[in-house]
Amino acid sequence: PQEIIQLALAHSEFISASELEQKAIEFDAIAKKKWQNPQVMTQIGGLKTGTMSGETIELTITQPIPLNQKYSLRGKLADKLGEINALDIQSKKNWVSHQAILSAWKVKIYSALGKHINERKERMRLAKIYISKRPQVTAKHIVEAQIIGNQIRILENSLLMNLAEIEMAQSELEYWTGVKISPDELDFSFPKLNELNFNQQFVAKKNLETVVAEKRVEIASL
Repeated sequence: PQEIIQLALAHSEFISASELEQKAIEFDAIAKKKWQNPQVMTQIGGLKTGTMSGETIELTITQPIPLNQKYSLRGKLADKLGEINALDIQSKKNWVSHQAILSAWKVKIYSALGKHINERKERMRLAKIYISKRPQVTAKHIVEAQIIGNQIRILENSLLMNLAEIEMAQSELEYWTGVKISPDELDFSFPKLNELNFNQQFVAKKNLETVVAEKRVEIASL
């Protein structure tokens, strides 16, 4: 499962774009903590007074000196926005990982179901051969043969549907990971029945959405 997650995160353009956006926000935060660049202005003109005339050149350099508190707040706001975006990236990574693992389990489960259907089909086929070799002289024998024949046709249809489900699940997994993975390559183990019954003590902890909301409150306060 961990390899599936790594493949999905490395392949996701959704995550890559979000991480580039995070870099842009970090650079913006650095810029907002610095002073503005000085402004340089020049003015050239003529001067005439009575019988005297000449040219004038003025050069002005202006450097805004901000209040420390103002730039401190700008920097803090930019930092908080960066923290929110970092949490958003983590949320996206969780979502992509979940979708990839879910797709992998679909492939594994549909493959296991396909083997089960095949085994049932083979058992029905053997039963049909056994009944066909018996003399069908009674109504009961004829009905048994028809029931088994119908069961085999139902299983054949189930098998076709299962193959389609496997192909769809593999396509979905390839979409998330960028790699075509066969069911045999998935080293996932099915839990035993007694492992499915357990009591879990849920620990009260903040989820990403709650933390993001708290960051937004801090931004509003600033």
